[in-house]
Amino acid sequence: MGCKVKYDERHNVTEVYANNGAVSQLWSDLKDTGLSNNEAYNYYIVSRTDEFTDYLDNRKFNRDINGEPTLETIGSIYDELEINKVLDDLNTTPPQDIKLNNKVKSFLETVGVDYKSVEDIKDSNGSPLKAVGKADMLTKIVEVSEGKADITTLPEEAAHFFVEILRTQNPKLYNQMYKNISKYKVYDKVVQEYGELDSYTGKEHKLRDEAIAKLIANELVNQHLENENIEALPTFRRWFAKLLKAMGQIFDGTFSDPYKAAAYKMLNAETQAYKDAASNITSTETYLQSDSSSAPNSQKKSTQASVVDKIMKTHNSTFIDESKLKGWIQEYLPTDYKLLRTLMEQDEDGTFARYVIDQGPGKPPLMITNRTTDEGTRQFIKKVGKFRAQEINKSDRAAHARKHGTNLHGAAQMLIEKLAQKNKSLDVVQTMDTPFKGNHKEIQKKAGLTRADLYNNFKLGVSSILDTIEQTQNEISSTESAKILTEVRLYDPNMGGGTGTAGTIDLLVVYSDGTVGIFDWKFMTPQYQYTEGLGALRRLVDNPWAIKMDGWNMQIGAYKKMLNKVHGIKNKDVRQSRIIPAHVEYKVKDHTKKDYRRSDTIDVLNMSSKQNPFLAQISVGKELKTFSGINNLLKALYTKRDKLFNQMKNVRGQNETYAQLKSRYLATLNSIQEVTVNENILHIVNTNDDHIVNIAENIHKNNPSEKGFLDYNGLLNMLEDLLLFENLNKDVVEYLSDIEQRNPDQADILRSALADGASQVHQSIQLIRNKMYERLMDEASVIGEDITEDSLRLGFWARNLEQMDEIENPIFRVAMDEITKSFNNSKRDTDKIFKDVQKKQAALEKWAEKNGLNLTQAFQKLIKDRKVKGEIKSRSLVPKFSEKFYKEMENQTEAKSTAWFKKHFKLKDNWKETYDRKLRNKQIELQYIKNDKIRNGALKQFQKFNNFIVNDEAWSSPYNRWQYLELKNPKDFYSKSYAELQLPKNKPLLDFYEMYHDYNKQFQEITGKGQLKPGFIANRRDGIMESVINNGFNASKFFDAISAPFLTHANEQTMGVRDNNGLVDQIPLPFTEPLTNSKGEVDASLKSIELGKSLYALSLGVYNYKYMSEIEAKVMALKDFLINQSQETDTTYFGNIKEDEAGEATASNVSPETLSTFDRFVKYYVYGQRMQDKRNLVGGVDLVKVIPALQSIYSLKVLSFAVVPGIAARAVGGINMYIEGIDGVNYTKEQLREANKAYVKNYKEVVEFSEFFDPYQSGNSWHQMRDLSMKKAAKFLNVDNAYYPLRAADENMDTMITIAMAQNHGIDKNGVIQRMEDLVLENKDAVSLWDAFLKNGKIDDMNLNDNAFVDFRRRIKEVAGKIKGEMSDENIVAAQTQLMGRLLLQFRGWMPGLVAERFKTIKYNRILKTLEEGRYIGFLKGANYGKTMLEDEIKFTTIASNALKRTSSIVQELLFLKKFITNPNEKARLEEEGKWTDRMDAEYNRKVAALTREFEAWRRNNPAAKNITNVNDFLRLRQRSVRRTLAEMRSIIMVYAALLAMGLGEDDNEIRNRSWTTRKLNMALNRIAMELGFMLNPMEFTKFLRGGIPVVGLLVDAQNLLKNSLDETFDTLGIWAESPNDSTPPLYYSTKFVPGAHQLGRVFEFWGKPINI
Repeated sequence: MGCKVKYDERHNVTEVYANNGAVSQLWSDLKDTGLSNNEAYNYYIVSRTDEFTDYLDNRKFNRDINGEPTLETIGSIYDELEINKVLDDLNTTPPQDIKLNNKVKSFLETVGVDYKSVEDIKDSNGSPLKAVGKADMLTKIVEVSEGKADITTLPEEAAHFFVEILRTQNPKLYNQMYKNISKYKVYDKVVQEYGELDSYTGKEHKLRDEAIAKLIANELVNQHLENENIEALPTFRRWFAKLLKAMGQIFDGTFSDPYKAAAYKMLNAETQAYKDAASNITSTETYLQSDSSSAPNSQKKSTQASVVDKIMKTHNSTFIDESKLKGWIQEYLPTDYKLLRTLMEQDEDGTFARYVIDQGPGKPPLMITNRTTDEGTRQFIKKVGKFRAQEINKSDRAAHARKHGTNLHGAAQMLIEKLAQKNKSLDVVQTMDTPFKGNHKEIQKKAGLTRADLYNNFKLGVSSILDTIEQTQNEISSTESAKILTEVRLYDPNMGGGTGTAGTIDLLVVYSDGTVGIFDWKFMTPQYQYTEGLGALRRLVDNPWAIKMDGWNMQIGAYKKMLNKVHGIKNKDVRQSRIIPAHVEYKVKDHTKKDYRRSDTIDVLNMSSKQNPFLAQISVGKELKTFSGINNLLKALYTKRDKLFNQMKNVRGQNETYAQLKSRYLATLNSIQEVTVNENILHIVNTNDDHIVNIAENIHKNNPSEKGFLDYNGLLNMLEDLLLFENLNKDVVEYLSDIEQRNPDQADILRSALADGASQVHQSIQLIRNKMYERLMDEASVIGEDITEDSLRLGFWARNLEQMDEIENPIFRVAMDEITKSFNNSKRDTDKIFKDVQKKQAALEKWAEKNGLNLTQAFQKLIKDRKVKGEIKSRSLVPKFSEKFYKEMENQTEAKSTAWFKKHFKLKDNWKETYDRKLRNKQIELQYIKNDKIRNGALKQFQKFNNFIVNDEAWSSPYNRWQYLELKNPKDFYSKSYAELQLPKNKPLLDFYEMYHDYNKQFQEITGKGQLKPGFIANRRDGIMESVINNGFNASKFFDAISAPFLTHANEQTMGVRDNNGLVDQIPLPFTEPLTNSKGEVDASLKSIELGKSLYALSLGVYNYKYMSEIEAKVMALKDFLINQSQETDTTYFGNIKEDEAGEATASNVSPETLSTFDRFVKYYVYGQRMQDKRNLVGGVDLVKVIPALQSIYSLKVLSFAVVPGIAARAVGGINMYIEGIDGVNYTKEQLREANKAYVKNYKEVVEFSEFFDPYQSGNSWHQMRDLSMKKAAKFLNVDNAYYPLRAADENMDTMITIAMAQNHGIDKNGVIQRMEDLVLENKDAVSLWDAFLKNGKIDDMNLNDNAFVDFRRRIKEVAGKIKGEMSDENIVAAQTQLMGRLLLQFRGWMPGLVAERFKTIKYNRILKTLEEGRYIGFLKGANYGKTMLEDEIKFTTIASNALKRTSSIVQELLFLKKFITNPNEKARLEEEGKWTDRMDAEYNRKVAALTREFEAWRRNNPAAKNITNVNDFLRLRQRSVRRTLAEMRSIIMVYAALLAMGLGEDDNEIRNRSWTTRKLNMALNRIAMELGFMLNPMEFTKFLRGGIPVVGLLVDAQNLLKNSLDETFDTLGIWAESPNDSTPPLYYSTKFVPGAHQLGRVFEFWGKPINI
C-alpha cells in the first residue's frame, strides 16, 4: 500500500504517513470527525484500494497537498460505493491469534508455568477483577479470559514471567530495559491506568515491569504478524522477504533495541536455556491486563451477537470463484496444486471450484487450498481410482445430481428464511448477496417441484427443522430468539495444509446463549434396492444412509473443528450437528423407448420422519448433549462405532462375520440417533435384550457345530456391547435429575428400567467371562499350560528383550502358540501355491522360448492396460468377455430386460445355497431393527433382487449377479484376447491365466474383498533393482522406486493399517489397495507385471489374513483374562517372593507395563504393526518411516559382501553348535558330525528336508519370491544377495541344526514329538525323523501332523536362537516395535538371545521341554571347582598366560571338562565302567546336597515351578552349565593362542604380516575372537556397545566424505598443501558409499594393507 503506520503497545494506530512521508492529512481529518485512531485508519485504507483510486481518477476529484483525496471527496464516494456498511467489522479490537498463542503457551510450558482459560479473572479471595489476564508469580499460573482477551493478552502475561526470569538469568538485558522504560509512552499510560490500583500503588518497580511486559508483548505481536505476512507469500517471494527481514534486523537496530531483543529471545532463540527457570522466581507479585471493554452491560455485545459477528465477518470475506484455472494455481501455489490435482472438482480444462478470501483493500484475493468436502472426495478416489472417479463425476447422472442438488439447496435456503421470519423465536441473519423477498411459488419453481403435494412435503421437512430449533431455543430461554444463518461460509487458515480450508454450512443456528446448531441438507436418490414402488409411490424400505456416514462425519466434523479453532465454539457447545436426509426420485425420460435416464421432473420428494422413518434427522460429527454423563455414554458409542466401521472395512463381503459387524454397527448408529436426536435413554436399556436372551439360551453350549454355539467372536462382541452400559446408572444421574424436574413419572419409569437393566447387564457380563475363561483354561491345558498360575512381575529385560514365548507368563505363551500355529498354517498353504505358480510359470517360460518370446512378453499377453491420453488408468488380466458384451449387459440392466438375461444366463448349480447364505446374513444384519414392519419390508426388498424363483426382477439386478448366474454359452462373448488363449497351441498361457483366475476367486472368498476380482493383479510395486531390470531406466519409475521406502503409503498396509489418526488394530491385507506415486497420486503404471511373483506375494498376505483372523478373537479373550483374572506375584527388590502373615505368597493385578508388552506383541504379530511409534514429524519428514529406510541403506553399505564377517560368523556358530551338543539334550556332538557329513553326501535330501521346516531367519518365502522373478538377472542382481556371505553362513548353521535335531527326535504313537532317548524306552524300534525321511526320501514318510510340524519347527528355531541369536520376524523382542529399540538393536538383534543363554535365571523351557539357566550363572553357582576355575581363568590376560603355561597339549586342558559331575546318568555310567572312586562319590554327594537345597529354594520363589519336582533334571542342568561354559572358555583360549602365535606387532616378519592369506586369516581370527569372547572379555563387549546407534555412522561417513572431498579439491588446486597426517587414499570415503566396496576393499586391500581409520 505504500503508507507507513505506527502502533502503540496494544497494536492500536498512533500515526499514519502518506506516500511522501508526511503525516496523512486525510487520516487526521477523519479523526477530527470523532472517529478513534483505528476507526479512522480503517476508513483511510479503503481510500487506497485499487477500486477506490480508479473511481477517484475517472471522476477527477480533488486531492490534498500529500496527493491524497480530501475528506469531502471520500464522503461522496463512500456513499456511492456502499462502503460504509462493511467497515463495522473492521472497527473491532484485534482478536486473539491462535498461532501466536500456541507459541506463547509452548514457552510457558517449557519454563514450568501453567496456563488456565477462565471465564472471569478473580483475586485471591474469589472476587472478580476488571481484567482480562493475570500472571501470578507465586503460583506460577497465567490466567486469561479468552472471551475478552485480545491479541496482546496472553503474550503480555507470559512476558511478565520472562521479565522475572531475565532479572536473574540475564540481568544486563533486564537492567537496560528497566532503566529506559520511562522514556516510552507506554510507561506513562501504565502509571495512569494502574497507578491507583491497590496492588500497584507505591510500587515503582512493578509499574516499570508492567510497562516492560507490555512493550515486549507488543513486539511479539509485531514480529509474529510480520512473519505471518511473509509466510502467506509464494515460495520465492517468501524466501526473499525473509532475507530482507534478516538484513533489516541487522541494519535497523532490532537487536540493539532491548525490548525487540527480549521478544525475539522469548519465543525463538533461548527458550530451552530458561527451561524450569520459573521455579527459581522469588517474586510474589500478581500482574494484570486491565479490561478495556469494562463498559456498562448495555454497551456490551452479547455472546450470541459476538459469535454471529465473527462468523459473518468470515462469511462476507469468503466466496467461491470457479474461474481459477490450474495455470493460476501452478504459478502462484505450486505446492497446493499437487494437493489439488487428484481432486475431482475440475473440468477438462482443469478448472477448480475453490473458495477465495478477500485479504483486504489493496491485496489480491487469496485462493483457499482445501474444501471441507475434499477428504470425502479423496476417500472416494482411493476407493475407485482417480480415472473412475473422474468418469463418475463427469457422467450425465452426476451432472444431473449436481444441478438439482444446487437448485434444491437454494430453494431450502429461501424457504427456511421465509418460514423463520414468521416465528418470534427465530431471527434471520441476512447471508444472501441479494435478500430473497419472493413468495412460495418462486421457491417451488426454484426447487423444480411441479406438484403441490411435493412442495407441501418440502415445507414439512423444512418446518420440522425449525421445530427442532424452536424447541431448543425455548429450553434455553423462551424470551430470546435464535439467529438463523443460511449457506454461511467458514474458513480456517490452519486446517488441511496450504492456505487452509473453507466450507459452507447449509444452516447454522446461533442460540441466545451462544451455543450453535449445524444442519446440512442431503437431497439424494438411493439405489433401487433400498426402495419399492413405482413413480410417485416409490418409498424407502431400507436404510440407505449407513454407507454415507463416514463422509458425512468427516464433512460436519470439519465444520465443528473450524468453529472450535477459529471461533472458539467448543464441541460441547454445538447442540446439534445433523444431516437432514431427503429422498428424491425423478421421472425417466422415455420408458416406452427404454430410455431410463433421469428427466428434470421430480416425482418424489420426502424429507421428514413423518413421511418415512428412514428420513429422521441424522446426528453426525460426534454430537454431544448438555449432560456430562450422557456424553460419557455417547463418547463410548462413538468409539465403538469407529471401531466397528474399521472392522467392517477389513472384512468386506457377504460372509456372516461381515453381517454381524454391520448389524452391530447399524445398531450402534441407531443408539446414537436415539440418544442425540430423540433423547431416548430408555432405548439404550432395551438394546441389550437380545444379548441377554441369547446368553440365556446358548451360553451352556460347548459343541461348535451346535446351532447357537457362541465362539470367541460372539462372546467378545456381546461382552463389548454390554460393557458399554455397565456404568449407565452413574452416567444418567444428571439427566434423571433434569427429567425429574420436568416429568417425575417419566423419571421413575426410567429409573426402574435402569435398575433392572443394570442387574441383567452385570449378570450377563459375568456369564460371558466365566464361559470364555473356562474355555481358555481347557484349551490351554491341552498344550500343558495353566493360565491361572500367577507369574512373577516382569522386569525391564523381560518386557523389552525377551521373545513372547520366553516370557514367564502363561498368557503370553498361549497367545504365541496360537500365533505360531497361524504362521505355520499360512506357510503350509502358501508353499502349495508357490509350487503351483512355479510349475505353471516354468511351463509358460518354455512356451515363450518355443515361440521366440521371453517371459516378460508372455506375461504381457495376459495383461490389459486401460489407457486414456497415454496414461494407464488400470492394469488387470485381459478380460474373459468382450467390452461389447459388458456394454450390452449394462444397457439391458438399465432397461430391466429380464428376457435378455434369461436368454443368455442360467442359474448356477449352487445358487440356492448362495441365496440362503446371503438371506441368513441379511437377517443378521437387520436384527437391529425392532419394528417388525420395517424389518420385514427391508427383507422383502432383499428377496426381490436375490430370489430368482419368486421374483423375475432378480435376473436384471446387477447386485451379486455373477455369484448366482453363469452364461449358457460363454464362448459367444469371449474377448479377442481370451479367445486367442483358447487355441490349443497356447495351452500354457491359458493354464497360467485360469490358475490366476481361480486363486483370485479363492482370495475373494477368504477375504470378502470386492476388488479381488478374477482378473485382479496385486498392487505390488517393483523394487529398485526390479524396476531397472524389468522396465529399463525410466526416470519416473526409478524415482518412485527409490522414494517408496521413505514415504508412508498407508494404503499398502505393509507396516500395518493406517487411517488419518494413525495405526489401526486391524489385520492388514497388503497389495489390495491402489498404488500411489511420490506425489500421492494413484498410479496404475507402478503395478508390477511380474505376474507369478505378484500372485505369490498376494497369497502371503491373504493367508496371513485368513489365519490371523481365525485366532484374533481368542488372543483378545486372552488379553481380557490377563486384565481381569491374571495376577502377578509380588517380589522384593532382590527378587524374593513376598509373603503374608500366613506364609502365603502375595499377588497383585497385572501391571500396566505387562499389559503394554502384551499389546506390543499382539499389534506386531496379529495386526502387522512393525513400528508402533506415533508419527514423528521433523520438518515434515516422518522419522518412523525414514529412519528404518536409512537403517536399510546403512546395512547395505556396511554389510554387503561381508566375506570376513561371514566366515567369522560361521566359525563362531560352529563352536557354539559344538557346545550345544554337550550332554546331548537337543542333539549330540555325534549327531552334529553326522549332519555335516550328510550335507556333503546327501546334499539334495538335506536341503529338501531343511526347506520343508523353513528354519531360516529370513524365511523361505524370500527365496521363493526370488525364484519367481521373470528375468534371470533379477534372481541374482537384487539387494538381498548382497548379504550372501552372512546369509549363507546363517542358513548353513540353520540347516546343520535342523539335521542334527532330526536325528535326536522322533514321533510317538500319539503323533507327538519326543526325544529319541525317551522314545526308545517305549519302542526300541523307534526311528528318528531323519531316518524316516531318508528311508524313501519323502517328507510324508515322517507321518507329521500339523501339531508335530509346529512343535519340531519351534524347537529348531529355539535352539538356533541359543546358538547364534534370533533375528527373524517370527521371534521378535518387544523393543523392536519401537523406533529407539530398532535403532539400538541394529546389528545387535542376536544379542538378547545370546545374553539370555548365558545370564538368565533358572526357567523351564516349554518348547524344548527342559530346565534351563544361564550357563555362566550356573557355572558360578556350580561348586568350589567352578569358583576356582573362575579365579584362574576369567581374566583374559590370565587365561591366555595360563593356557600357554599349561598347554603342553590342548588335549590336557580339555580334560578339565570331565571333572564336574552332577548328572546321575553319568555317575551310573562311570560306576558301570568301574571308573567311579570314593573321592568322586563324596564330592558328588556334597554337590547333590547343595544343589537339592538350591532347587527347593528356587521352587519356592517361582510360582511356575510347582509342577517341576524331579531334582535330577536340576542336577543335569547344572553339569551342563558348567561344562558348556568351560568348553566356551577353552575355545576362546585357543583362538587367542592362535592370535598370539601370529604376532601382535607391525613387523613384516610376524606371521600375520607375511602374506595376503595370513593377513586375512588374522582378520578372521580377530573377528572370531570378538564375537566369541564379547561376553567374557570386557574390552570386546565394549566394542559391541561403543557404536551406540549404528545408523548415525551413515551421517558420520557423509560428513567425512564432504570434508575429505573439500580437502582433496583444495589439495588438487594447490590452495593448501596436503596434510602429512592424511593417509587415506583417493576415493576412499566415496567408495564407502558403494554397496560392497567397504567389505570387499578390506578383503582385497584396494587401498593397500589395512589402515586404521
